[in-house]
Amino acid sequence: MTDETRSNHISITQCRQWLKCQYQFYLSRIARRSGKYGVKMALGIAAHKGIAQANMFRQNGVVPDMDVVIQQASQELDEELTRREYVFSEMRTPEEIQRRLQKVLKVAIPQLDKATGPPMLIEHKIDGGVLMEDGTELTGYIDLVDVNGSIYDFKVGGKPKSQKDADKDIQLSLYRFAIHGLHPTPTKVSLVSVDSKTGDVKTAESLRDDSDAMKAYETVNAVSKQIEIAIRDNNYVPNVEGWWCSPEYCEHWDTCPYGGGGSK
Repeated sequence: MTDETRSNHISITQCRQWLKCQYQFYLSRIARRSGKYGVKMALGIAAHKGIAQANMFRQNGVVPDMDVVIQQASQELDEELTRREYVFSEMRTPEEIQRRLQKVLKVAIPQLDKATGPPMLIEHKIDGGVLMEDGTELTGYIDLVDVNGSIYDFKVGGKPKSQKDADKDIQLSLYRFAIHGLHPTPTKVSLVSVDSKTGDVKTAESLRDDSDAMKAYETVNAVSKQIEIAIRDNNYVPNVEGWWCSPEYCEHWDTCPYGGGGSK
C-alpha cells in the first residue's frame, strides 16, 4: 500500500491492527515507516516456526525430533533478528534469546502434543477464498487445523489468554469462516498460550457457529471500507488507551506524536 492506493487484500493481522489503533496501521502499512520492535516478538516468531516443525512430525505419525525442531527455530530467530530492528530488554543478547527459545520449546512441545488434536493443516494460508463486498481478499495463516476440523491459534508471550479472550476473539471467527464456510455445526476453536519464560501451555477453548462467522465477516467488511475512506481523506484516528500503546508492543512508540515517546 502507498499513501494514494491500497492493495486488493486485507490480512487478519492488518484488521486487528486497525481495530487497535488506526494511526499505528497508517505508520506501518501506509507510510511504511520502520520502527523498533520488542525482542519478544522475535522470540514468538521463532517459536511459531519450531511449533510448526513439531506439528509436521506429528502429522507424519512420528514423535517430534527436538534437535531438528530447535535447529529450525534457532535459524528462524537468527534471520528475524537481522530482518528488523529489535529493542533488547530483559533478554539482552541474541545468545540469551536463543537459550530462552530452546527452553520454551523443550517444555512446550510435549504439552502441545496433548493440547491439540492430530494435525491436518499446518500454517494453512488463507488466500483468495474469502472476498469482501468491495472485492478485497482476506488473507492470513492458520496455525493448526486438526483432523476433526478444530482450529488452534498459538500465542507465544504476553498474558495467557482467558476464556473471555477465546469467546470474543475475531481471529478465530474469521478462521472458522475461511475453513468451514457456513454450515450448521459449531466448530471448536482454541487459543493456545505459550509462556515465553517457562514454556508452559494454557488452552482456552470456545465454539464458533454461523452467526459468529458472519459477525466477523461483517467487521472485516466495515474495516475494509474504513481503510478506503481513511486513505482518501488522509485521516487516521490514534488510540492510546490500550496495552498496545507501549514500547514493547508498538514499534513506532518512540516517535508517535500522540501517546508514545514522541508526545513527551
